[in-house]
Amino acid sequence: MSAKIVNLDIQNVMRIKAVHIEPNGNVVVLGGRNAQGKTSVLDAISVAIGGMKLCPEVPIREGQDEAEITLQLGEMLITRKFKRKGDTFTSSLVVKNAEGQPLSPPQKTLDALIGRLAFDPLEFARMSPAGARETLRELVGLDVEQLEDELGRVYRQRTEAGIAKRAAQAVVDELPVPPAFELPVSVDGVMAEMRAAGDRRAEFEELKGIAERSKYNYDTAAARVTRLREELGDAEASVTKYLNSLAMADNAIKDFVAPDLDEIQGRFAQAQEHNTRAERITQERNRYAEKAEQAAQAAEAWKALDAEHNQIAYKIKKMTEAVTYPIEDMELRPEGVFYQGVPFEQGSRAERIKVSLAMGMAMNDKLRILLIRDGSVLDKESMATIAKLAEEQDFQFWIEMARGYEGAAGAIVIEDGGVV
Repeated sequence: MSAKIVNLDIQNVMRIKAVHIEPNGNVVVLGGRNAQGKTSVLDAISVAIGGMKLCPEVPIREGQDEAEITLQLGEMLITRKFKRKGDTFTSSLVVKNAEGQPLSPPQKTLDALIGRLAFDPLEFARMSPAGARETLRELVGLDVEQLEDELGRVYRQRTEAGIAKRAAQAVVDELPVPPAFELPVSVDGVMAEMRAAGDRRAEFEELKGIAERSKYNYDTAAARVTRLREELGDAEASVTKYLNSLAMADNAIKDFVAPDLDEIQGRFAQAQEHNTRAERITQERNRYAEKAEQAAQAAEAWKALDAEHNQIAYKIKKMTEAVTYPIEDMELRPEGVFYQGVPFEQGSRAERIKVSLAMGMAMNDKLRILLIRDGSVLDKESMATIAKLAEEQDFQFWIEMARGYEGAAGAIVIEDGGVV
């Protein structure tokens, strides 16, 4: 069932004394100065249909004890009454069908007609980007919340991976590229040669010692020959023995070739220097390879997260493109609602009004009524847009205007709680 207001009677509600309105056309303009009852008309419609949750603290006009709203909504007749009891009041609601039969429960019957934004469609234009996006998402039935949470998680991980990738590559870039490997050389042979040379040197020193001792012994023996002729035989034997030993030592010394220990030690030092350099180069190459591998792994991790992020974003994009929006050129993106490629909150006032009304109509396919408060902010272009939308969508717009209503066709002027 879809419904518009056929006629409206209000008595003693808020600022209203008595008002009877039979709407003519799709746009009903309520004009008049402030505090004359225009807002009370819209509030009465809201309370009659929306229920006591929308009722002001004091619904009855000052000085009166009873108030009543009667509203013909399509084929339904709605009657809401109020009675004052001291400092409080009571309320009753009756909803009848076309045959005059009461519909029960009455408020639940009306609630089934009401969608969001019915009593203030321009609320959508005042919403935060996140609120507008959530409202539109619910309207079009686009359930991408889980995907968006996943997209956010992957985005954060990808950002962290990008930082790690750049940090790892920076470490590699700061490292000098090490030279080619140098194989260590064996020093065992040189050390053996050094030991042999040392042994030969010791042998040479020993032979020199023998020669010196032999010479000393010879001198001693020769002296004794002079002193001890009587012992000549024994001394000559000793002299012969020592001369022979001396000759052998002299011959050995003449034939002895001492190795160049300094040259061997120099070659040993060169081998050690080479091996130290080779070990250092190996460590540098191993560190460079390790950091390069870490940089490569970081790059691969970022690449995988980037691919996952793009895949989720593409899935959200396809789901978003598949839904039907209440107005052409409207689009739902992760960052908010867009209209004609521009964020909704950055659009012109006329564009935001147009989109907000389209949202209100889309969310109220049964109750085809929208109440626009403070319509004085609407310029001629906005009013023309509203009239066109109302006619195209077969909706009824009730607009309150404190100024600018003089040029509106069929404007209903409210003054001192009644229709002028």
